[in-house]
Amino acid sequence: MILSNTKTLFDGIDDSDGLMERLGCHESSYRKGETIIEKGDGISSFGEVLEGTVSIIRYDYDGHGNLVSNAYETELFAEAFSFVSVPSPVTITAKTDCRIMWFPIENVKKENRLLANLVTILANRNLYLTKRIEHLSQRTIREKVLSYLGDESARQGSTSFQIGLDRQEMADFLATDRSALSLVLMKMKKEGLIDYKRNRFTLLEQKED
Repeated sequence: MILSNTKTLFDGIDDSDGLMERLGCHESSYRKGETIIEKGDGISSFGEVLEGTVSIIRYDYDGHGNLVSNAYETELFAEAFSFVSVPSPVTITAKTDCRIMWFPIENVKKENRLLANLVTILANRNLYLTKRIEHLSQRTIREKVLSYLGDESARQGSTSFQIGLDRQEMADFLATDRSALSLVLMKMKKEGLIDYKRNRFTLLEQKED
C-alpha cells in the first residue's frame, strides 16, 4: 500500500541532498518491534523510510491494535500529523529493522516547492483513506475482501498481484477476525473467485452459465 513517495516530495528539486542538509534532516535507526512514535506524542517532523518497513497502528479503548497501513522504503509517514501540529492519534512501530530520515516540518514549510509537493502527497493520502473507508463500508467480510483485492488489482494493473500484508495485518486492515478472514478466503478459493499463495493473489475470471 503506497502512502506517499519521496520522488513526489522532491519533484522539481535538483539538489535534494543539499536541501536536506539545509532543512536540518537527521537519520535514526530502529530495531524490529521498537516504537517510533507513540500515540499522543507531539510531532514536529515526518519520516521517510530509508530501509525496512514501519507499521501505523490505531489502538482502540480495549488496547486492540488496528493496522492503518505499512510504510515501505522511500515512503513517508506522519506528514499530516506534523503539518497540523496535533498529537499523534496512532502508534508507529518498526515492523522490521529500519532506518528513518526525519524532516523538520517547520523548515519544510519555508521551502515553497517542497511545501507544494507535500500538499500533493497529503491529497494522495486523503484518496487512500477514502478507498479504505470504501472497503470497510462493505457489509460482509467477503465484500470487504473483494473490494480490497479489486482495488489492489486495479492499482497494480494486473489480476495477479502481491499485497504487502500478512494475514493478521489484512484482518486488522479490514477490521475483522483473522480466523473468519481465513475461512472466507478458503471458501472464495474453493468457489473459483480467487487463487492465492501466501501474499500473492489472483482474481479469477468467472465463467457464465
